[in-house]
Amino acid sequence: MFEALGDGELIDVISSAQRAEAQAASRRLTAIGVLVDRHADPGREDLRDRFAVDRWDEVAAQVAAAQGITHALASHQMRYAYVLRYRLRAISERFAAGDIVFRTVALIIARTELVEDDRVVAAVDAAIAEALPRWERWSVKRLTAALDALVYRHDRDAVGRAKTATDDRHLEIRPRDTGDPLAEVWGVLQTPHAVALNLRLNQLARTVCAADPRTHAQLRADTVGALTQCLDQMRCACGDPDCAGRAVVDCPVVVNMVVNQDTLDDTECCEPALVSGFGVVNSAQARQMAMQPGARVRSLIASEGVDGYRPTRALAAFVRCRDLMCRFPGCSHPADSAELDHSVPYADGGSTAVGNLKALCRKHHLLKTFCGWREIQEPDGTVVWKAPTGHAYVTTPAGGLLFGNLTRARTRTQDRQQRRRTERNLNRRERLRRDSARVAHAKADPPPF
Repeated sequence: MFEALGDGELIDVISSAQRAEAQAASRRLTAIGVLVDRHADPGREDLRDRFAVDRWDEVAAQVAAAQGITHALASHQMRYAYVLRYRLRAISERFAAGDIVFRTVALIIARTELVEDDRVVAAVDAAIAEALPRWERWSVKRLTAALDALVYRHDRDAVGRAKTATDDRHLEIRPRDTGDPLAEVWGVLQTPHAVALNLRLNQLARTVCAADPRTHAQLRADTVGALTQCLDQMRCACGDPDCAGRAVVDCPVVVNMVVNQDTLDDTECCEPALVSGFGVVNSAQARQMAMQPGARVRSLIASEGVDGYRPTRALAAFVRCRDLMCRFPGCSHPADSAELDHSVPYADGGSTAVGNLKALCRKHHLLKTFCGWREIQEPDGTVVWKAPTGHAYVTTPAGGLLFGNLTRARTRTQDRQQRRRTERNLNRRERLRRDSARVAHAKADPPPF
């Protein structure tokens, strides 16, 4: 499509596409702003604002589901939309025209959020809009400094605190992509903590005997295992049965890994595994972890349903491994710490079985229960959600991507037929609910004749 264009024409396409992208983002935030104003205006008090799931959460759930994003990101977009609608109207106009991109808008909102007086807000808004043509090609760092200087001239107490190096502290852990059963750890720590950690690693490394074959660097790396188990001594690898370091007893630390049996039995198998709270590991890493002392292999079987409300441990484990995350659209809350919800309520005859259970985080469990969201779960674990607005969203079990045997495969035709039946069942359930409400209203308030 673009191969025949010259370099100048390609640059023109890039520029026009960027403007169109900004205009589309403005249109999206404008729609979100109207939705917030209509259902969750912070300026209007409402009793629901004291609930665990308030009006803002209700709107955020719909915004998140519509875009397939997290609840937190949807909430951020709502805040941006509200600010553009009521505080930074001049910036909003420039954004709608495509003159500034979303990144710049987000930066302006962040650097002006401490301004409180409405007149000062209006003055800052107008001043920034007037200066934007001069700032159009500036770097983020330079633009931030200019915004802070402008805000300072209008309100000295409203300049955002400068970010310090301490604010960037972090600690990351991820598996190596080399195929080795190893992981990488890196980060930035506060100096006192880093010094203490360094000394503690050296102390633990010196608890093995002189015959231990590992280098000092390898010992320091292996001390993490002792740290995670709160041990004061490392297990020695010298091989001498009389060595005191051989008798170190490990403290139980449970690490759950989901893996196909073929991966453990066949060294040629390349199917990956999933470590809870960590991520995907390759087959070699999975086999190495399964051979660790104390490792236990348990079969994951879709057990039969139970008569009671609470699922058995085996049933709960299967559902969580199948779902991996909260099943609400866009949510990434781990299933390990989520609640198990009956798609058809247990009180209404719903079974406590694989086909009627799914993982939901507490927030989305409450939203489903109290805020008008409805859903139907299909036999393979697919969940069709219906929002209060009538929009339908489909989520599939994340575990099926890694472990296809956790979900039941079907043909495209079967999928389409099931989807049609599911949609009809949702509509029928809603129709019966409305009919029941009308009958109840008629009984409570009969006509005067």
